[in-house]
Amino acid sequence: MQLHDAPQVIVASSTFNNNSAGQEGGAVYISGTSTLVVDKTMFTGNSAIDGGAISVDGVVRLTKSTLTGNSAVWGPAPSYKQPAAGGAIFAGQDFNGGQAYLTDVTLSGNKAFEGGAVYQTPDGSAAMTNTTISGNTAGNGGGIRNTNGSLSLANVTISGNSVTGYGGGVVCTSGPNNFANVTITGNSAGAADGGIYANGGEATMINTLVAKNPGGNFGSSFDTTISGDHNLSDDNTFGFAGRGIGADNVTNLLLGPLANNGGLTMTHMPQPGSAAIDAGTSNGAPSTDQRGVARPQFAAFDVGAVEYLPLIDSTSSYIQYDGWVAVSDRFASGGHYRISHTANDVITYGFGGTSIKWITRKGPEMGKALVTIDGVDKGTFDLYNSSDLQNQQFAFSGLASGAHKIAITVTGTKNPLSTDSIVALDGFIVGTATVQESALGVQYNNWTGKSQTAAIGGSYRSNGTLGSAARFNFIGTSINLVTARGPPYGNVNVYIDGVLMSSNIDLYSSTQQWQYTLQYSGLTNANHTIEVWPTHTKNAKSKDYSVAVDAFTGPFTALP
Repeated sequence: MQLHDAPQVIVASSTFNNNSAGQEGGAVYISGTSTLVVDKTMFTGNSAIDGGAISVDGVVRLTKSTLTGNSAVWGPAPSYKQPAAGGAIFAGQDFNGGQAYLTDVTLSGNKAFEGGAVYQTPDGSAAMTNTTISGNTAGNGGGIRNTNGSLSLANVTISGNSVTGYGGGVVCTSGPNNFANVTITGNSAGAADGGIYANGGEATMINTLVAKNPGGNFGSSFDTTISGDHNLSDDNTFGFAGRGIGADNVTNLLLGPLANNGGLTMTHMPQPGSAAIDAGTSNGAPSTDQRGVARPQFAAFDVGAVEYLPLIDSTSSYIQYDGWVAVSDRFASGGHYRISHTANDVITYGFGGTSIKWITRKGPEMGKALVTIDGVDKGTFDLYNSSDLQNQQFAFSGLASGAHKIAITVTGTKNPLSTDSIVALDGFIVGTATVQESALGVQYNNWTGKSQTAAIGGSYRSNGTLGSAARFNFIGTSINLVTARGPPYGNVNVYIDGVLMSSNIDLYSSTQQWQYTLQYSGLTNANHTIEVWPTHTKNAKSKDYSVAVDAFTGPFTALP
């Protein structure tokens, strides 16, 4: 398809497959004053000398679309053009200022000599939001090759791209380059600069995470003035810290694999304990993450494209359903919803903590749901919206610390504009829980209960006998053991699921310290058992072998 000085053309819910062109735009060539709007469309296996799928001198706006397996191939080209450039998109084909705007787009598995996914000329510009660029290959610029053009990235994941030359993820030469909440990871280069290659010009980076890019995150050739703040790198190839715009050599960024974490594109979710969590700034950053989840979820914005969410997915065996149906949906967290439109169908979920969020969706076919917690009416919620909205959150806080049960009931009623009365569950997010040592869920073998006003809840349990353990069952990805240090305390081993997590921890201190915390994170989001075992050994200065259990805290759900 070729557009030249055409009025706006809209393409929706279509497929461009295995097309080719002798010069530019294997599937689409847009020139002059033309504007093409593309929604929910697939471009696969297209090829051309420049712009394997799309070549644009005019304007193209892509939303909710996928460009995969396209290629820019070698062939005859005018002297002023770069052949085999832009495996998926070439912006500024005839240097007339082509503009490409991408929102909720996936660019994967494309290939070219320059710019595996996207190539920009000096007059070209590209603005990408909520977009993933992954698994593309090139000679240079595995994901993006910006040649003096304007590049703006917000909530973008650049992952697993590779080149034989330089700039595995991005090549930026001159031109304004703006990065806000971008994750650049797992990109590789045969020469140097696995993450980003830059030569001249300026770039602004905010809340950007650059990690685990073979060949160096930036490489020794990086030569660009960067401003911004709150950026993180796991090496010092550029030196965020020395320039006052972030931190280098951060070893605990702890990113999960590229996966469906909800939303329309694949992302890398920070794992529990990641240094990216709450390390960002709100200044100049997008108010939602790449999936559309609101920022912040906790104390502050996270660094990178995704906000950390300790989600209990709808497929969890600990959520009880009465008449609900499982539905696959790539936009849901974990790829699934549970839905029902039958009146009085109910979901129940037991949890521990002072708050919980119900994750659902809104849309033209959605109805109303009644929410109760511990039998208390929390309101009837109307899920109707004229268009689909994913990752909708309803928060309930101010609960007493302890065990609770949330119930979501289909009312069978709806907004007059809705076409049905469907209610959906994507998952739950449980706030921080505090489980007292005296709770029924904590199991002991001959531990003694004692009163102490400085302890959580005014009491704790103590034992120093070899072979006497305290046990607690929970669901979650992290947990804290609250204990005590002081003159009478000995050593302790802590196990989770039979794995030794802390060996012979010395709890002796010359002064008494209540609410001393041992932290354990990076667990799978499943059920676990933590065990506290006194070793009956001690520091030579200690008066006794005692070990204290004060409480268990963290973003978990207690199990019976």
